[in-house]
Amino acid sequence: MPKRPPHPDNDLIDEQTGLPTSSQGGSSGGNIAPNVGERDELKQAMGGDPEPTQVNKSDKPAKGDMPTPPNRAPS
Repeated sequence: MPKRPPHPDNDLIDEQTGLPTSSQGGSSGGNIAPNVGERDELKQAMGGDPEPTQVNKSDKPAKGDMPTPPNRAPS
């Protein structure tokens, strides 16, 4: 197998690995799925409708529909 040249971005990638990152991606708040799941479990335990529980507007965090522009430093 022929030897491949190193990727041109290896130095950049190595520099970035030391920077702090978020623990998880996703929308602000990040608790929509657990909250809906808990509500569904309670509903089923109480003998409620067996259909899946839907996400309501109230489940979204405040300003959850606002666009999130990228965090870029001014040039």
